[in-house]
Amino acid sequence: DELLRDHSKFINQTTSKILKNIGKYSKHYIDILEENKIFNEISPLIKKRFNCDVEVIIEIKSEHKKASQALPGRPAIVME
Repeated sequence: DELLRDHSKFINQTTSKILKNIGKYSKHYIDILEENKIFNEISPLIKKRFNCDVEVIIEIKSEHKKASQALPGRPAIVME
């Protein structure tokens, strides 16, 4: 499949990271929409605690280079 071939390096790296850290993942799976909802709900608390603006962006919509490091259940958090 050409689509997979175009992303083969990313697929190999991501699969390797997941398998390397398999024991560190929770047994309870939260999908991306639920995870996004949770972060949006707690963003006012983070804003108040750290006195900063908070923006929650899902990986596929983010242009930040760290977004590609996000894994299932392990979001990429960027503080600027």
